[in-house]
Amino acid sequence: MKISRRYAMFGLAGLSMMGSARSATVSRPATAFGTSVKLTVTAPRTEIAEACVAAGYAEIRKVEAAFNLFDSNSEVSRLNASGVLENASPLMLEILRQSRRVHALTQGAFDPTVQSLWNLWSKTRPQRDEIAEAVASNGLHHVLFDADRVEISNRKALLTFDGIARGLACDRVAKVIAAMGATEAVLDTDVTGFVGTPDASFAIEHPRKPGVSMGRLHAKRGFIATSGDYGYAFSPDFVNNHIYDPRTGYSPQELASVTVIADSGAKADALATAFMVMGSAKAETLVQQDATIGAVLIGKDLGIKILLKGDQSFFPTA
Repeated sequence: MKISRRYAMFGLAGLSMMGSARSATVSRPATAFGTSVKLTVTAPRTEIAEACVAAGYAEIRKVEAAFNLFDSNSEVSRLNASGVLENASPLMLEILRQSRRVHALTQGAFDPTVQSLWNLWSKTRPQRDEIAEAVASNGLHHVLFDADRVEISNRKALLTFDGIARGLACDRVAKVIAAMGATEAVLDTDVTGFVGTPDASFAIEHPRKPGVSMGRLHAKRGFIATSGDYGYAFSPDFVNNHIYDPRTGYSPQELASVTVIADSGAKADALATAFMVMGSAKAETLVQQDATIGAVLIGKDLGIKILLKGDQSFFPTA
């Protein structure tokens, strides 16, 4: 499996996809979320595997279309532009519910209303007063939604679901293809992926050496996501990067990389970013409190903290 140079997420489908005899495997490459993708599915018959691959990509396209900030017609772009989204899709409502759960779980460390900070940092180094203004206008409490309508009450707050959308896509692919009869599956990309196999091994990239493995993580079930300061850096020392503390407007300075194992892709995806913001002590406390979460934390000093459970294990590169 490839190591991501920017961001990596892999997930296991869980018990619902285990235990059936292998019969036919279909693999098909594509492009999604701005990168190369390959979905491989094993099912009892070839036609089932082919149908699973097609259905899996259809789910990815739905997520991609809804939350692509580079598409002015996407739901998130239209919501940011007008502040109101009528007839919001089930996908939009689902991602808002998931975001609200992780926002509460992390006491605000995960907050999708940080797009205004990206807009500032991606152009030039912003002034302190600009950062303070953006921080003051952000906050998930400004995003109100009901059965089919979404409103951003503070028009300076802007949404981005880049920290959770790929995880949501993994969840949807896993659910759809498991129901169709897939027994094993792998979705492998440079930025996001999904795996369901009896025993999987994942390379965690060295945060300072692109393409070099820091070690391998083994797990039998769950969803795995990695986030790091190397994903997109605004300074060569990685001090300023694409991960922002929504409460300060600046990049957190303790961790270089976080890999999270959770019981859903969306949760793993969002927590990988949140743990970068929270730091190792608070991340460890949350892992201890939640039996569904495990993590591997790599500090900027390249020290490794392993917070795994059960059948999960990590083997550092010698």
